[in-house]
Formats: sequence, structure tokens, C-alpha cells
Amino acid sequence: MSNIEYVRKSKPFQILCDIVSSNSLVCLTGAGISFSLELKNNGKKMPNWIELLERIKEKLEDILSEEEKKELGILIHKKASGNELIEAASVLRHGREKEFDSWFKEFVLLKDGAHSDTHKALLDVSPRGILTFNYDDAHENTIRKFGDIKEWDKILPEEESLLSESLRDQIRRPFLLKGHGCISDIKSIVLTNESYRDLFVRYPTYRAFVQNILTNFNLLIVGFRLSDPDFDLFTQEIATRYGSPIREHVAFMHEKEISRSQEIILKRRYGIHLLRIKDFAHIPVIIKAALETASPTLDKIIRDCVADNNEVRRQAHRKISSLSKNGKICLSEVLRKEIDKLMKNTKMKDISRLSELIYTLGIIDSDNKTNKEFLIRIIENNEFVEPVAHALTVINSYLDTDDISKINKWIERFKGPPLKTNKENPDPDNRLITYAQYAKVLVRAKYKFFN
Repeated sequence: MSNIEYVRKSKPFQILCDIVSSNSLVCLTGAGISFSLELKNNGKKMPNWIELLERIKEKLEDILSEEEKKELGILIHKKASGNELIEAASVLRHGREKEFDSWFKEFVLLKDGAHSDTHKALLDVSPRGILTFNYDDAHENTIRKFGDIKEWDKILPEEESLLSESLRDQIRRPFLLKGHGCISDIKSIVLTNESYRDLFVRYPTYRAFVQNILTNFNLLIVGFRLSDPDFDLFTQEIATRYGSPIREHVAFMHEKEISRSQEIILKRRYGIHLLRIKDFAHIPVIIKAALETASPTLDKIIRDCVADNNEVRRQAHRKISSLSKNGKICLSEVLRKEIDKLMKNTKMKDISRLSELIYTLGIIDSDNKTNKEFLIRIIENNEFVEPVAHALTVINSYLDTDDISKINKWIERFKGPPLKTNKENPDPDNRLITYAQYAKVLVRAKYKFFN
């Protein structure tokens, strides 16, 4: 079994499917998603935390004291903790801020337009926002190329008015929150022990914004190692402020970097479920698979929408409105396949189930052109009254003036030989004609279109 197949069978993958189908997804990203990207000034690849500090240390070698060199030798090592690396950055920058900032920018500034497949995959899940601890502009590059940067709010922790506005609007617009600053504004960079410690104290609105994310959203966490200072301090923040986990989150981690005991701690203490991967290149593939896989929540909606109990069906229909755009697309695809399967060999005992599935498909998203074409095909070709009636009931919101001629053809069809019915639900009054005529009146009224 390949690593990807193994991951897809895991519980964390099912949770990921649920998260990407919900409307409560926020991406949390770290340096790992930018490691493969090329730097602007020297053609090298983006360094990880340890490599970054080693490079800056090498450039500042001549102006470091012997004591500082000794301390840095102890603090910077292969298995250094987040606190050790932050302290090392503090030692390097102390008293030589200008030189440190210059070299820091040299080693973090990306080639114009640089982004990775993982950046693109995260944009594809249509998150409510991205909280990144990266200083580079790869997320911005991705949004410019594949989205619309004008639709996003780019925010720094000190921009409290923008944070307040987003909170007041209940985060209606997607946000890109650069939690530790941006390379385009070197003064905004959070890198030393002092700046990490003071971040939440100096910017209370930023603290409130992060608290809102942790309370009301599910995180997809990508690009961190356990030793990363950003991840280390962020999980500490969760534990300190909330104790037991409030929401479930999913994080990609390389299987060599985490033990089973650490995995248990992350799940129980922080609500973080780990997707253990062998290759970081698998991340975009796994995210794409999650977008195309019906989550447990979608499966339950489908089961409930064909239940005998009317209230259970109504609750299932209400849950659809809480799905994300991707969740609605995935649900539509699953329903169309199930409906197609039933229509290929329709038996009288399946009519009720088929009809309820059609109704559910119709109420998902009136902007979905594929669903509209699918409903039209049912109305024009299905031989049973009940499925056609359900399709006519929900298609009105999809129709426009260009469909008037189609509606006229439907009316002529229903004036012909009657469609099949079951004994429990006869159609002596030919309600299909009534439904089609109502659709015609509604479209004309909606668009003020009268012959």
C-alpha cells in the first residue's frame, strides 16, 4: 500500500475531508511549504530555520564576540527546540540590528512570483483565511496568479483597525494574516525572543483575532516541524488559553519527525490530528483527494435526506447551507452519481429515494450549471412522475429567460401520454403541467419578461 493510499484510509484524512467541506476552514502555514522555492538574490533555495540562522551567523562571524559564538554553537543544532532557535536569533540580532536585518532579507526574499504546489493546493480549498508565520510573499504570489488579490484582506498584527473590521464583519472576506510580519516591511518582522513574547501583549486585537480563529474555526496545518519556534509557541498558546481542545485540527507531518507518543499528545492536548507522510510532495495530492472525497458529514447528509422522517430530512437540507463551496461541489458530484445509478435501472421501490435525492441536489447551489443541466435532463427524459415533479420543484431558482422555450417543450411533453406513477402517489390532475406553467410564470416575473 502506498503512503497516499494509507493516508486516505486513516481517521485524520476523514477529518480533513470534513474540514475542507465545511465553511470553517483556516489554513495555518509554516516555513516548510516554502523550502523548495528559489531566492531572488542568490538563486539558492529557501532555508529552514536552522539553515537560516547558520547562514546569518556565518555572515556576522567577524563581529560576533567569542562568548556569542560559543552560545550560538550550543543553541543552534540539528535537534534544537523552538525556544533555542528564537534565543539564537536574539543573540545574533542584539546590537547589530541593521546588519542582521539586511542578511535576513537576503536569505528570505523570494524570486518574483515564486510559489509551490502546496501554496496552490491550499488556495484551492477556498479557506476562510490563511494565518501564516512565514515572512515570504509566496501566498500573495499564489493568490495573484490563481485568484484575485483584491478579494483578500492582507493583514499584519499591528494593523488593529483591519483586524477589528474583519471581526465585526464575522470574517466575510478571506484574510491573509502574516502573523510574524512580512519581508516587504522588515520592521514588522517577529524573530527574536522579545518580539515573540510581546506580540500578544502589544497587539490585543491580534490576540482577539487569533482567539476567534481557535474558537470558531478548524485549522489545516502545513509546513511545520515540531521543533519550529512558530509551531512550538502556537501550541503552547492553545494549551495556555484553552486547556482541552475546542475544535479539531489536521496537520501534515513527516513520519520521521514525530513519534507515536508525540502524536497522542498533539491530539489529546491540542486537538491536532496528524497526517503522517513520507514525502512532502504528497501534500497537494492528498489535499486534492480530500476535496473529491465525500466526508462523513456529507455521507450523513445524504443518508438523512432520504429518511422517512420529514424533520430529519429538513435538518439535512439546512446543513447544506453550512457547507463550503467545495463541500457543495463534492456533495453535488456524489448525488449526481447516485441519481444516475438509480435512473439506469429504476424500480418502483426506488422512486421515493430517487426523488428525495433529486430534490436535495436541486437545493444545493443555484449557480451550479452542471446541476441545472442534470435537472433539465431528468425533466425531459425520466419516465416517472415523482422524480420529474421533484426536479420541477427545485429548478425554478436555476432558470432564466433563455429557458422559456425549454419550459414550453416540457409543457407539451406533459400534455402527451402520462408518465408512470406508483399506487401510493397517483397523479390524476397531472401536476407536472401545473409545476411547469408555474416555472414559466415565475421566470417571466423574475426577469420582467412578457410576450
